[in-house]
Amino acid sequence: MGPSASNRQPWRIIKDTEGRFHLFLKEHKMINRYLSNIKVQEIDMGIAMCHFDLVARERGLPGRWVKSFADPEISGLQYVATWNK
Repeated sequence: MGPSASNRQPWRIIKDTEGRFHLFLKEHKMINRYLSNIKVQEIDMGIAMCHFDLVARERGLPGRWVKSFADPEISGLQYVATWNK
């Protein structure tokens, strides 16, 4: 659970076997189209990334958000970024 602009928590974070955390969007197209050219769920992704970063720093988990060149593919989810050491 965590904060979200749309109060739907459309993000998913999956930890891989190498200790990296991958952020994905489970898009709800109706919500993303509700405000025309503003995609509220992209704001949600920024909120999730910020909160993950803050908690990681507080807990001493090294890393930063990067875009992976080999985007992990998971059916029904859109890759956003990876927390990498």
